[in-house]
This record gives sequence, structure tokens and C-alpha cells, in this order.
Amino acid sequence: MLEQPPQSLASPLSFNPHASDLAFARSALGGDKLVAEYVLLSSISRILVRHGEKPIGKLSVNITGCPPCANGGAHSPVTAALGGVLQELLPYAITMGMSIGELNSRVFGPFKDHEANALKQGCLQLPTGAVLLLDETVLAPGQLREQGVRNVRALADLLERQKVAYDFTYCSVDFLADVAVLSVSAAKSMLMFDCSVPLRVQAQQEAPPTADASWLSAARAYLGLAARAVNLSVPPGLSEMLQDDFVRTRASQPNITPDDFSRWLTCARLHAASQLSTEVTQENYAFAKELDQARRERQCAQQVEI
Repeated sequence: MLEQPPQSLASPLSFNPHASDLAFARSALGGDKLVAEYVLLSSISRILVRHGEKPIGKLSVNITGCPPCANGGAHSPVTAALGGVLQELLPYAITMGMSIGELNSRVFGPFKDHEANALKQGCLQLPTGAVLLLDETVLAPGQLREQGVRNVRALADLLERQKVAYDFTYCSVDFLADVAVLSVSAAKSMLMFDCSVPLRVQAQQEAPPTADASWLSAARAYLGLAARAVNLSVPPGLSEMLQDDFVRTRASQPNITPDDFSRWLTCARLHAASQLSTEVTQENYAFAKELDQARRERQCAQQVEI
């Protein structure tokens, strides 16, 4: 069982904001708590530091097993519902389709218009803290033209390096980004995400909270506080304890990699931030490992079903 958030937080809000926002996200995900947890953590993730070309602190999530759009629909029902929730809760959330036509026709990277002597905005020119929701369920067989290939490379670069290239025709200049990326797809994404989580629609679903003006104001305030709390301190001695745990875990599970450990640490920090804590604790790390184990078990179950 996943750890339940405490009933009271060090916050001026008069309700449990984590549980309430989580319930609102679950309502768009068929009641799936595991996926909702990952969506919440990704949404508040921010870059803490950059080690060379690698940004530390972000969590990109690919939600697999999602149905395609209905006849005449522009997006998967999961994308439409989740996009609506994110736009209600966050300052800036945008949904982008990944059909062959959209990839070939849109311009993802900003570029210089020399005739107008102006810089034209690209789809990936997003503000710090923005959430980008990709709908890969609309992707069908087809041919990517040159612009489509450039757009896919721009997305891959955003995911890997959190940078966006500005095209000045004669040269390209990379600008730093800090954008949380979520993807909805039927199978595993064609892009490289930090983690992939299969969606499991629940037979019995709890009613979501009533999203009136006062609730939305409190829910948004909570997410703003959580996003600002991600740069948490780690108590002395805890880092060594966590490293020792990784060594023991890897001895018993050789398939565990340093990338897994890095994701556990990121999720532990984000979970502490989601609790509006002042420091990362061993309980946050245990929660992150439990979350990852639940994700792995679900992936294995999906492979067996296939």
C-alpha cells in the first residue's frame, strides 16, 4: 500500500491539500492513484542544479495503456481530462498533439524571421514551471518531413537536457528551460522519459472534490508552495544511509541501476515537497522506492498480459 499523506500539514490551508489535489487528478485518470501520484510529483518538479548537460530535479512521466481519441475527437479522453485538470490547477499547462500532421506543420523551436527582423515564437518556448502534456495516442503511421524530424529532436532535447534551440538560420543557440513533460500514449513513448507508468482504470472510483472557487484557490496555492519547496535540505548522515541502501538493493536486485537510484532520490525530494516538509526524510525515500516498485510490478503484469 502507498503511504497516505498526513492529515495536517504545516500550511495555512484548512484541508489536506495533497490528498485533495490527488483526488482531483485521479478523477481524470480513471481513479488510478499510482499514476496520479507521478503526475503530481512531475508537476511540481523543478531543476535544482545542472551537472554538465544533465538537469537534476526534473521528473518526466510517460503514461501508457491509454485509449486513442474517439471518432471526431482531437485527443485521447485521458489527455482531454488530464489536460483540463492541469489547466485548472497550474499557472501554465499546455496540451500538444503528436500526430504526423501536427509534427510536420508546427514549429517547436523559436526562429529568426529576417524579413520582419523579429524572433518568432515556437511551441516549446514555455515559461519556467510550465507543464507540457503530449498526446502520443494520435500518432499513426506516416512520413515525417524535415520539419517533423526537427520537432521530434527538439522534444528529445527538452526531455534530455531541458534546453530549447533558437534557430537564427546561420547558427543555433541553446536557451535553458525548466518544463515538466508528461506524455499520454497507448504503448511506450518513442521519446525517452524518466519513467513509464501503465494506466489502470479502477472499477470503483471516489467522487472528486467540488472544484469551486475557494477550493481551486487553496489547491493552486498548495501546488505553488510545493513547487517552491523542492530545494530541500538533507539531514547529515541521511545521504550515506541512502547510498548504503542502494548498494544493498542492487546486491539483491542486479537489474537496479544508478539511474533508478537517481530517480528514487528525485521522487523522495518531490514527495517531501508535496508534504510541504522542510527536509527530506528516510520515510520520503521509502515512499519513493515503494512507488517505483508498484510501477515495476504493474509493468511486469502488463507484459505478462500481452
